[in-house]
Amino acid sequence: MLAISMRLAIALRALLQYAPTNALLRRLRSRDGLKWGPPFMLLGVAYLLAATLLAHLLNDGGPGWLNLLVILGIGNGLRFIIFGPISVILLVRARLTEHRQKNERIATEGRISNFARKQTSPDRSRHAPLPPALDSASAEPI
Repeated sequence: MLAISMRLAIALRALLQYAPTNALLRRLRSRDGLKWGPPFMLLGVAYLLAATLLAHLLNDGGPGWLNLLVILGIGNGLRFIIFGPISVILLVRARLTEHRQKNERIATEGRISNFARKQTSPDRSRHAPLPPALDSASAEPI
């Protein structure tokens, strides 16, 4: 019995992976898609509106299979409406992380350039003076 349940769950997951709303939400969860979360809340409202209209059809004597579409509409609508504020939070967190990484990179580049400047142009005042025999200004031509 457990093996049958596991196989059924795997098959259902594979099927639902390609459902249009799941594919769209997966795309919206990417970094580039996070900015589209609040506008897609309107799609959630449209799903809920469609579910409401289908429920009215059911109350007026519509076929019973419309119940599945009502449940599907409510579920998808709530998913999109809930994802809107979550996407804003994720977008703010991603932008703060990017800003922090940019500042760290700039600070690291500044330290590297200061280190390189110290290595390429040595300050003669900190070093001991050259002995007269090795000083090129006082050397006599041969």
